[in-house]
Amino acid sequence: MSALAPRHACPLDLVNRHFGARDLNELWVADITYVPTQAGWVYVSFVTDVCSRKIVGWKVASSLHADVALDALNMAIYQRRRDDIDTRGLVHYSDRGVQYRDVRYGQALARCQAVVGGFDR
Repeated sequence: MSALAPRHACPLDLVNRHFGARDLNELWVADITYVPTQAGWVYVSFVTDVCSRKIVGWKVASSLHADVALDALNMAIYQRRRDDIDTRGLVHYSDRGVQYRDVRYGQALARCQAVVGGFDR
């Protein structure tokens, strides 16, 4: 089981429901959705760069666990670094789901020097 940051320790909302960006890596938004299939539910995690409206990281899995979100984030970081695009200072926004409060998720954001810009209420 992964360690979680407590809900009361979640960062303030720096986005204030304004989902606009002028530059790449200014604002990333992350979410997870679920899709019914004939074989059961499939969970899709994605990270979107708000400026380009491009999904820069994604993961599909048959179970909903922290690694689903973490793998999508790691893909996004890898894609941007591969393209020699700086990730320092980007604002990351998501809901307060346990996947985004996983300590490893926060550590990945810290390694790329992102700013956690808040969580949906």
